[in-house]
Formats: sequence, C-alpha cells, structure tokens
Amino acid sequence: MNGVKSEELALWKKWNKSRSMLDAEALLRSLAPIIRRAVTPWSNVMPAYMLENEAKRLALKSFETYNPDHASNATIATHVSNALQK
Repeated sequence: MNGVKSEELALWKKWNKSRSMLDAEALLRSLAPIIRRAVTPWSNVMPAYMLENEAKRLALKSFETYNPDHASNATIATHVSNALQK
C-alpha cells in the first residue's frame, strides 16, 4: 500500500475510533482532491461551494459504511469516489 493510501486508512481508523469532527475534517482534507474531481463537472450548474458542501456530506456518510476488511479491498478514496457518483 502506498503512503497516501496508508495515511488515509490511518485517518479513517482514527476517525472510526473517535468519531470526532476534528478527525473527520482531517480525513476530508486528505480526500479533497477526490471531492474536487467529483464536483468540477457540475460547477457550471451550481455554485462550487454548494456542490462541495453536499459532496462532503456524502463523504462523511460514506465513512460510516466503509469496511477496510471487505473482500473488494477498496481504499477509502475509492469508496468515497463511488459514493459521490450516486
């Protein structure tokens, strides 16, 4: 596992244990490029800040359903990216 993936997994594990907003914010910051990538195609339809807020809400929701032990071995970034596509 590369450095970014292991760092994101460590951030998720820390958040999963504490459920604190500080830990959630740190995880959201690490996933910011994925959130921006999901929002950019829609930024001509709505203001980017509104889209980013909704994407962050969906990302937070997806943290709840992420299971690193699942057979698919999807990273937290992939899990969030998939959640944002729905």
